[in-house]
Amino acid sequence: MIKIHIKYISKLWSYLQKLMRSGGEGFLLVGKMMMVMLLVGYQEGRGQDMGQVNGLVKIVHNYKFYEAVQVQNFVDPRELTRYPKANFVKYPSARYKVDYTKINQLQAGDMLSDEILDLPLWVTNDDFGRDTLTLRSEMDKEWLILDFWSESCPPCIKSMNKWEKRVEEQEFSLNLLGVYTNYYPHKAMLEARRKGYRSVQVIGASMAILKALFLGEKTYLGPSVWIKNGRLFGISDAEKLSEEEYRGILSGKIMTIPAHAVYKGRL
Repeated sequence: MIKIHIKYISKLWSYLQKLMRSGGEGFLLVGKMMMVMLLVGYQEGRGQDMGQVNGLVKIVHNYKFYEAVQVQNFVDPRELTRYPKANFVKYPSARYKVDYTKINQLQAGDMLSDEILDLPLWVTNDDFGRDTLTLRSEMDKEWLILDFWSESCPPCIKSMNKWEKRVEEQEFSLNLLGVYTNYYPHKAMLEARRKGYRSVQVIGASMAILKALFLGEKTYLGPSVWIKNGRLFGISDAEKLSEEEYRGILSGKIMTIPAHAVYKGRL
């Protein structure tokens, strides 16, 4: 049996996604590579986040962060009227009360742990129809940006617009996840597509967990979380960085978020 670390499996899956996006000859390789993946076994004990079934790799996700989030569902008659075709069973309106004693806020320079990297995140607006992914699956490039936004926050929208453009231009090694902070997850895909966003959107309790991990208790809309090669590089405030500073950070010429743009948070 071939032994291989889980990070290489993640990289292989990312490569498969790229092939499927590219089309053409890439599709001819997908079938063969999927067969290779089925033959790969992982036999190094990973305790809480890995297991093995019939010689095949099985990721055992850690859901403990969800225990810190109390979901308070509610019905808003106005939303039912405005969006009569929305699936409120799959995307129920809810408020999220977080127990911050159970989720430690990350600081700039911290490496993301396996339990964070492999945490299942509820998402929408995905080109492949996925409703769950992990941060690890999105780390096939140097940078992963998490941009927190809502349609009611003009600075947030400006920030998302700029990040979407940077991803489209492909000048930098960059992936983007939008984190939709509205209490109405049924609106996430609608608002994203209305604005032309291609990025996957994290919603619901998963959004609340990411807010707690990266922004802490005193949070507001607008910050961008910069993750570089699995490490929290820093968090910038929306619209505080100049375009030159954005480019300097992404190119490696600027090594920290400039002090005037560091996200400080407030209630």
